[in-house]
Amino acid sequence: MRYDTFTHNSPNAVSSRSTESADDLTEKGRRILSGLYQTAVEDASIIGAQAPTGLGKTGTAIRTLANAGEDVTGCEPVVVALPTTDARDGKTAFAEQFGIDTLVLEGRHDACAASDGLHDEELPNMKSLPVSDWIAEQAEKGLTIREIHTRLKEKLGREPPCRQDGECPALKQWGEFHQEEFDVALCTHEMLHAKMLRDSTNLVIDEMPHYTMGLSGSGPSRQHIREALTLRLQKADAPLESWTELRDKLRHNPDSQLLEETRDAILSSPQPKTDWYFQQANSHRLDEGMLLAILNGEATACGTMYSGSTTYPQTPEAGTAREVVTVVLDEDYTLQRIWQVPLFEEVRSLVCLDAHPYEQRWAANIGMDVPFLSVLDEQEESRWRHQERGLTVVQVGDARRPLTNGDNLSETKAKALLAEIVEESEGDFCSVVAPQSVEDEISGWLDQMTPRDAKSMHYGEEMGRDDFGNEDWGAVFGHIDPGDEDVMDYVAYHRLDAKPEMKTCDKCGDNSVPSSTCIHCNDDGKVRARGRGFDGADADAAEEILKGVTERHVAQSIGRFARNAGEDNGGATVYAWTSVIPDKLVDVRAEGVETTFGEEQVEMLEVLKSQGDWVSTRELTDEVGCTRKHITESLGQMVDRGLVEREKGRGPNPDRWKWSGSLQTYGEVDLNSLEMGRRKRYFTRTKTISTPEVTLSRQQGSVPSKPKDTEQSQQEPDQAAYFEAERKKREEARKALDGG
Repeated sequence: MRYDTFTHNSPNAVSSRSTESADDLTEKGRRILSGLYQTAVEDASIIGAQAPTGLGKTGTAIRTLANAGEDVTGCEPVVVALPTTDARDGKTAFAEQFGIDTLVLEGRHDACAASDGLHDEELPNMKSLPVSDWIAEQAEKGLTIREIHTRLKEKLGREPPCRQDGECPALKQWGEFHQEEFDVALCTHEMLHAKMLRDSTNLVIDEMPHYTMGLSGSGPSRQHIREALTLRLQKADAPLESWTELRDKLRHNPDSQLLEETRDAILSSPQPKTDWYFQQANSHRLDEGMLLAILNGEATACGTMYSGSTTYPQTPEAGTAREVVTVVLDEDYTLQRIWQVPLFEEVRSLVCLDAHPYEQRWAANIGMDVPFLSVLDEQEESRWRHQERGLTVVQVGDARRPLTNGDNLSETKAKALLAEIVEESEGDFCSVVAPQSVEDEISGWLDQMTPRDAKSMHYGEEMGRDDFGNEDWGAVFGHIDPGDEDVMDYVAYHRLDAKPEMKTCDKCGDNSVPSSTCIHCNDDGKVRARGRGFDGADADAAEEILKGVTERHVAQSIGRFARNAGEDNGGATVYAWTSVIPDKLVDVRAEGVETTFGEEQVEMLEVLKSQGDWVSTRELTDEVGCTRKHITESLGQMVDRGLVEREKGRGPNPDRWKWSGSLQTYGEVDLNSLEMGRRKRYFTRTKTISTPEVTLSRQQGSVPSKPKDTEQSQQEPDQAAYFEAERKKREEARKALDGG
């Protein structure tokens, strides 16, 4: 769904498109956002707003709704939920700048000293565990922090030492919320499990939340959940007494009367008391909801998955939080994913914010469909991004580069690209985003090349981060792929008809190798087709679900740069070493790493670099341990590339070589544009590099000395002046930041 900002109350829409400046678009975008928020809250409706990073979606929401009258808010509190504590604290500081009274709601680790382990040494162990570990174990069962504190007080025989002014801050904050002596309450997504934050509130959710149980890593394990379901079946005296029995019946006899009788037994059995959950090691407060969701489920259209949902508890007591529980099983009826989504139908109004919304993922994680309205159209976004943020995005190469586990990372290519960007930026480049599996490696390599301290973050922690907001140069490396299981979980949730596209196994498909001995496929002669495509009537929807991870993280990471729209900070150039990027964000496509040097060639360059002066061919032969011919041929090619200088020898005197000062010792990298189109004027920067034997013209990330009369500079006479002006703006902004 698109919100046409030019036809909405605009009789001269067409002509206004071509005349609006970036400042006009910023003002218009924020004005539309403000009106959208006010209308949604006043009408007590549910809506999503899509607007580019840096436009001020969240800040505008806070300022608009904090100043809205009771006739707009319905006398109900305004709650803004953010993805991380850093994002929450950043928006708290923003609100305070405008005199807005805020209430910050913190999770147990931030608010409760006992949960954070600060009192472990002075308190006795609970069931052989330090108190903080015991609290974490009970929280994994779904017990609330208030219930856990009550239990801890009973066991200690006194108030826990985390009290401040009579009560633990983790509990006290809810009394402060109830008093409503604030303009806006701020919290993280996870806090929305608390009913009070959804009970007729005006809720704003910034970025898509994730309300799934991990079943590995953080959160309860699959084994924990299986045991919890068995405990609840036994507590209800159900005819199917264990998860194993229930699973087998679903798998082999889904029409069995025993399944209906098991559902009736669960519904008629009273909910166990809180004390029972404390006593049972692997119990879980959501046990009944998970069982009812499974018993309500059915096989999906794709035929290989099973999913079911329920709202739990179905008949809650006063003050009890209700949630939408969805369970997905795979083709073997193994627990695959569990959604535990707060029941957002209880809010008065709901506004969802995202720069890159993927609606199938949003729907699964908030339990309802949300119509997202685009505040600016694609052309406006592009113009605003260039002119107001000064952000230029260069796609380097055409490979996807999945680096989820780091196996596909080429060290030499990565170093070659890093060195080229450092050189392009004249040493200013120091910030990179990459998958967590390779973040430390890439950051370490960059730290050895740049005169500045390298900074990094990894995909998954970029939401709401402003660390790179004032950086002029940046790079994002590769992408993370959630795998087919993640996509198929969402396919099952939405009951879509889609399967991963497969092809015949090259090793055993022709029966030359018995399939039972083939290690390349799953003994069925099929392997995953290249390109990560899907088959089925809903294949396109499945591909969008995949992009909701692959493209989203890349796009969000690019958005970490040049975030301060309207400030004269010179903007930023960001290089994306992946083709998994929304097309609307790509300004320039470059070839990237064309060739990499061999180990001996790299060593030659490193020797020249370390010497810093002329080195003879004979000395290099001794240092590197290769033939004179190999050195002459290799370094001769590097002279042509401007990496090495050469002094011809005479008579018995060998040639001498000297490092040119280039950081590039790993390969040949081309960041010249392959495709500019209508955005060409935003990027091209011409630089001429002269050596005794060759003159090369290439694009550079910073403005060099005056270019020679190359064909390109003749075709684009205005570009040198354009980027010289940009350079001056950048220098002035940096001086201002440095205090003059």
